[in-house]
Amino acid sequence: MSGTSMASPLVAGLAGLVIDKFPNYTPLQIVEQIRVNADNIDAINPTKVNLLGSGRVNAYKTVTNANSKSVRITSSKFVETSNPDGLLMRGEEVAINISFANYLNPLASFSADLSTTSSEVTITNSHFSGSSYGTLEEFNNNKEPFKFLINENSADDREILFKLTYTDGSYSDFQLISVNINPTYITQVGKNIAITITSKGNFGFNDYPNNLSGDGFSFMQGGNLLFESGLMYGISSTRLVNSVRGANADLQDNDFSPIHNTQLIIPGATSDVDGYSVFNDDKVGTTKLGIETTVNSYSFSDEGNDSYIILKYMFKNNSGVDYSNFYSGIFFDWDIDETTYDGNITKYDLQNNFGYVQHASVEQPFIGMAQLTNASNNFYGIANDGLDGGIGIYDGYTDASKWLTLTNGLNKTNAGPNDISCVISAGPFNIKADSTLIVAFSINAASNLEALQSSVINSRIKYNSLITDILENNNQLPTVFSLEQNYPNPFNPSTTIKYSIPSIKTSLLGGVGGGFVTLKIYDILGCELATLVNEYQKSGNYEVNFDATQLTSGVYFYRLQSGSFVDSKKMILIK
Repeated sequence: MSGTSMASPLVAGLAGLVIDKFPNYTPLQIVEQIRVNADNIDAINPTKVNLLGSGRVNAYKTVTNANSKSVRITSSKFVETSNPDGLLMRGEEVAINISFANYLNPLASFSADLSTTSSEVTITNSHFSGSSYGTLEEFNNNKEPFKFLINENSADDREILFKLTYTDGSYSDFQLISVNINPTYITQVGKNIAITITSKGNFGFNDYPNNLSGDGFSFMQGGNLLFESGLMYGISSTRLVNSVRGANADLQDNDFSPIHNTQLIIPGATSDVDGYSVFNDDKVGTTKLGIETTVNSYSFSDEGNDSYIILKYMFKNNSGVDYSNFYSGIFFDWDIDETTYDGNITKYDLQNNFGYVQHASVEQPFIGMAQLTNASNNFYGIANDGLDGGIGIYDGYTDASKWLTLTNGLNKTNAGPNDISCVISAGPFNIKADSTLIVAFSINAASNLEALQSSVINSRIKYNSLITDILENNNQLPTVFSLEQNYPNPFNPSTTIKYSIPSIKTSLLGGVGGGFVTLKIYDILGCELATLVNEYQKSGNYEVNFDATQLTSGVYFYRLQSGSFVDSKKMILIK
């Protein structure tokens, strides 16, 4: 007998002895009495230093040492000292607020020191000087937090391991804590659904096929329902860009290069939780399309809008050439019920124009995918083994197959019961050089099909009412005033603000087709920071660039006034 089968009964027996010797100890005190009296065995395990807990139990010392001391962490919090958005990014200083508990004998002059072997960070405050603390007393370092700086050359998605060393007279102990810096993925949590969004075009997880970095997709705080998902776009089977599994089914194509890592704004400017990321297709090499993609994600908490997330893609054509026949879509490999996912079914609701996935026999959520923009719908249902006459993806998902699933219209919408995947897409589009195309989708979840249909309908209503297509070019003179949402938003360091001055006679102007216009920038306290426009302007559509290089991250407002017309909007600067 070896391993935990041997260790568990020995430790349990020792716990019984401790109870007999120290009958007033709480369960946690019993554990700590055993732990702090163990023998350190790092010397005979040199490759596992600090990784073997306190070592090997010492029964005699445990029951005879009545002067044991033990301090442990009860909670820890990493907080940026400026721009506290919850993401620990390069260039930021981070404070570590720790709450401790003293479990055993009183402490006379406790202190703690922070250290790390990582070159990704620089510790700027490593010491906490405590004082005397009684048995079972709790205390913290909030007035003297540990601090460290995330180095500018630090890598993405790094776990930093810190060691806290405790001393009080002859007592010495340690604990390890860790934190991730420069994350390229984050989980956007709405009221009823949550989904992990990466900075390279994927959803669910950041480490396919291991799927340990991320939370997948969940409904009503349930288990994960998604194995893999990601963006695909292209103009042909030989000019296709994507982030999902490739011809080798174990490897993703990983064509996108992050420009701005995924970030959440809570509360958002558009929804309760706004997500934002930017990437391009430079990793493709010579066959890249030269598209820069901005992804905005929106989650809402009000009833009727709390079971979907909206994904808005803005494709900026930086190639210098015009593209036609452009398709964009999202691939999903759903696993509704992780143990019987071979009973999944995917279908298309022609009346309400969306694809959905359900389980054939097990009571599980219904998942819906809808295209929200005014474009042709495409939906392809995939039986992953390919035995239904369509493509299969167990042996790989080639660019030719991806192009087929992006462009096949509604000719292969059903699959299953089986292990299934699906693709929802829009197109074809034309994208002129230096112009931007917007394509939006919603991912919905519900307990039944009727509720799912309602959610999809509500997502379309919400998108049309709240999210303005700010890049639509209207060559006709406007008939009403309008102030559009800045683009991009959030931004760093510059953004574009568009507005319209009407051509019809209006009492707002007291004349025909023009007026005196001001456009100003304000901080969150209402202080005026800049004047972008202050002149008479003829009727027409205008756009102004605002450079916020000199400003710090935060929420700002811009205000348009002409005659008695006044409108203002919120924008977010993220550095």
